Amino acid sequence: MSTLKFFGFCAAATGAILVQLALVSAVILPMDTVEARRGLGQFIQASLALTALGVAGGAVGASQRS
Repeated sequence: MSTLKFFGFCAAATGAILVQLALVSAVILPMDTVEARRGLGQFIQASLALTALGVAGGAVGASQRS
């Protein structure tokens, strides 16, 4: 397994877990202020970006042949 493939898929898994945790916290904790909702939205966007970059990196690493 190449290093790029390994780190890419680890980043994708981490991003997916962070998105799930953010969604669970949105259900459990009340969002009282606009800043709280905005911060949670930005956190979810960053987690989705990490997931997308991880998948892209993993795909590039998987396509490379040793």
